Parts: sequence; C-alpha cells; structure tokens
Amino acid sequence: MGKEGMSNELPTPHHHCRTRTVAQPVRGNLTYFEELGFSPARVYWITSMGSLWKQWVVRGNHAHRTCKQMFFCLRGEARFEMIQQRKTINATLRPEQNGLYLPPMWWHRMSIKRGSVILALASERHDEAEYIRIWEEFAWL
Repeated sequence: MGKEGMSNELPTPHHHCRTRTVAQPVRGNLTYFEELGFSPARVYWITSMGSLWKQWVVRGNHAHRTCKQMFFCLRGEARFEMIQQRKTINATLRPEQNGLYLPPMWWHRMSIKRGSVILALASERHDEAEYIRIWEEFAWL
C-alpha cells in the first residue's frame, strides 16, 4: 500500500484475468476465465441502462477502500476512467475481451452504452462503509 492506504496496484485492462473462448458454429461460443487473482465474495451484473433519450449512462463515481473487482462486458460496450492521485487510466470493454481488474483505492467512473450487460466479481460482500462516494474525501487521502 502507498500513501494513506493507496494501492500500489494498477487497474489492468485486458491483462489480469484471461478469458478463453471455445467456438462451436452450431451450438455457439463458450467463454470462460480462470485464475481470477482473488476469491469472489459477490457477483453482480448491471443491465437496463439508458432510455430513449440517453445513449450512455454513467455509473460508479466512487472508490472502494479494500474491495478488488473484475469487470466483464457481456453485451454492448463500457468505458472506464480510473483515477488515483495523479494517475488516470482509461479502458474500453467489449464482449469476448479479457476482463478489467480494478484494485482498491481507485476512483472509477463507467460510461455504459444503452443495452449493455456488465458482469462484475468483487472480493468482498457489499458494505456501504467500504465505499468512498465523495470525490473530495478520496482526493484528500
């Protein structure tokens, strides 16, 4: 850990968790991942974003104190902006790509295209006290 509990780990698009796809023309593709890097305590998915008027929906806008996450785009597209101190990393997720690893203590914002499906695995159960939802509080750490 770096300054005031900041993680020295970097968000890692298309690297930390490799996916494999077995293509079967008649039966469809089977995609799986192995070696996640942590044991998931929670799995969740994000769906039904957007409206007739909005093509993209912004979610996130917070950081986690200790929770590690891995994101996969199952349908559509998601753009991530991840910030820690003076580092900013941008990544785009699309189906059949490797996952995006998000370590603790990185502020993240997701722009998710209408109709997308995002799957997330988290290293911890949901605990509201573990979230940092105010940018100024995060930037002060």
